[in-house]
Amino acid sequence: MAHLRRHGRACLACLAQLEAAEGPAIDSYRGGLSVGAGDLSAVEGRWPKLAAAAPPSSFQTVHALPLRLRRQVIGVLSLFSTKFIQKEFSPPQ
Repeated sequence: MAHLRRHGRACLACLAQLEAAEGPAIDSYRGGLSVGAGDLSAVEGRWPKLAAAAPPSSFQTVHALPLRLRRQVIGVLSLFSTKFIQKEFSPPQ
């Protein structure tokens, strides 16, 4: 049951990015690069619309990775964590 509650919060966090038209997933999709937010409590400066629209959650970190079909970005995989993770993902060489 706890897994389903976390999954629901992740869906709400993704929807908040779509509604605000900004956030890690939006930046990753538009730019085709991995985007990380190591501290979600400090996103006001980077994504002010998202900070205002996002529901409170227990997530501390999100990393968004572009999904490609050949060279075209066709989606984004968002990885959420309840723990603070400072790791930056770099694009493959």
